[in-house]
Amino acid sequence: MKTIICENKARTRLLSFTALALVAASGSSTARASVISANSDAYALGLSAEVANTLLNVNVTAPAGVIGAAPSPYNINQSIGQADIDLAANSVSFGLLDVQLAALADSSIFSASAQSDVDGSAGNKSVSADATINNLGLDLFNTSLFSGPTEAALGLSASTIYSQAGVSGDHGTMAADAISYIENFSLNLFGLGEIDLVSLGLVADANGFIYADPNFTVLDVNGITGLDLVLNEQISTCSASQCNSEVNALKLRFDGVNIGGLGLDLGNFLDGTLDGEIILGHAYANLNAQVNAVPAPASVGLFGAVLLLLGCLRRPGR
Repeated sequence: MKTIICENKARTRLLSFTALALVAASGSSTARASVISANSDAYALGLSAEVANTLLNVNVTAPAGVIGAAPSPYNINQSIGQADIDLAANSVSFGLLDVQLAALADSSIFSASAQSDVDGSAGNKSVSADATINNLGLDLFNTSLFSGPTEAALGLSASTIYSQAGVSGDHGTMAADAISYIENFSLNLFGLGEIDLVSLGLVADANGFIYADPNFTVLDVNGITGLDLVLNEQISTCSASQCNSEVNALKLRFDGVNIGGLGLDLGNFLDGTLDGEIILGHAYANLNAQVNAVPAPASVGLFGAVLLLLGCLRRPGR
């Protein structure tokens, strides 16, 4: 009689565990995170400028620019020289005054790269991009009156400008990082003198590189209203599921700069304001992750029910 009771209890428990196992097989799940996508881009020089009320404008879009997107790992590199960047179209004549809005030195070399190991699998992943300029020579607002010598309102030079942005991690642990440095940089304001970064209170390391604090800003450079300099501009936003990192090694902004106050001999042929910006060494990286639902195996619940039945049947009757 007791054996029959045990068998009945075992059947009841087996049915109960079987039902639970079926529920587990159809609805229960465990969480597993994975990085699902990434993208990054970089360019060494971005230039956009115009003189109000004239035909003078220039817009150079991402020379030596690279763009990568994942899933599927990528490693993209590009390098170009001054000859590959056409700035000749931004020249205009105003009677006896010739003006070229921008010109690059022959020695200037621009490089950029973007990398990612995101492939859709689980685990920590990373994405990054970097930009490098070597032997920079960039003149802005070049003028020649009566076919005389060319004068530049602003001249920028540097031995090296470098920037890198990156993001790494997994869902809930992603982190952004960015870095930039400049070597032997100077900004020449025609008629108003030359400015180097040391004069702005920045100190070079043993290798001659200057690492400015993030978002180091100088407003109205050398007293010129609307001329602003930003070094190591960094922007980042991160959450559990996405993370972005962006850096510009140097940005020079023109916001209504009076060209008559730049020390140029324009011979009363040209007046107006200069607007735009120069970006040197831009890099951006982005990582996205999600939590995936993975069905839990039903065999665990069924295996437990079988063990219970076997254990009960082996109990001796009383």
